[in-house]
Amino acid sequence: MHINNVGSWSFVLFGVTIVLFGVVRATGAVTPPLIILFVAMLVVRVPFAWAFRDAMGADAVWWSFPLGAAVSAVLALLYYRFGGWRKARIAPPAPAGGAAADTGVATPAMDGEAAAEVPVSAR
Repeated sequence: MHINNVGSWSFVLFGVTIVLFGVVRATGAVTPPLIILFVAMLVVRVPFAWAFRDAMGADAVWWSFPLGAAVSAVLALLYYRFGGWRKARIAPPAPAGGAAADTGVATPAMDGEAAAEVPVSAR
């Protein structure tokens, strides 16, 4: 029960982060959310659990989850509000070029040419 009291409310903060990053990534800005989640996980959460493992024991691991979720939510809100994601655009698709791929469904080209060369009397 103690673990639920410590860590479960962090899912609300992480949900806020995911919603904001969904909006941001939809415009094509995918790198800043990746960096923010990297910072929240490997710069905040893991070092916190490592640094406080002697003082807090296993609770250090469980308190690192809400701390990491709070950091990611704050950074997500800041990037959503002040970041340049509104200027990001998804790259336009490259124009198609060359011949269409042979799917193997139509009559092979060589059979059609061979039939045209055979005299009608021989068929």
